[in-house]
Amino acid sequence: MKSHAVEVKYRHDLDEGGFLQPHVRLYTQTAARFYTLAFIGQAPPPGTYATSDYRLGGLHSLTLGLTYGFGLGDYPGDFTLRGDYIRQWGNGYPANMTQAESQYDLFPPLNILSLTLTYSVQF
Repeated sequence: MKSHAVEVKYRHDLDEGGFLQPHVRLYTQTAARFYTLAFIGQAPPPGTYATSDYRLGGLHSLTLGLTYGFGLGDYPGDFTLRGDYIRQWGNGYPANMTQAESQYDLFPPLNILSLTLTYSVQF
């Protein structure tokens, strides 16, 4: 299994003491050698070990996000509000599927929206 990730962030400080930080992340991974989508008919496993855990299959993802950070006057610490859109997809039509299975997208794209609020204090 091999994976690669590239992430770019750019922090822009605002006049009132806060900041904006857009970010983009690209991720890709190949399937583990012992990954199989399913056991077809009476075929033996592809080796000593086998799994159909989709997290060990080949996949790609793209994350687009924006973070806004700010402090609250005399209070210690900082708040950040981060929003992300994540799209994840894999090979939805593997070559080794039966005729019936090959008509369906077995790995439909996954779309995720997340919003995270954090408060950080150094001590």
